[in-house]
Amino acid sequence: SLSPVAVDVIILGLLVSGIASIMSSLNFITTIMH
Repeated sequence: SLSPVAVDVIILGLLVSGIASIMSSLNFITTIMH
């Protein structure tokens, strides 16, 4: 079983990667618009 710390690290990693992908997609969209 995973320790609570490992679960927190996994969740944090997913959040960071999700935010990074959202930011890059928004940057891509604004580049196309302009």
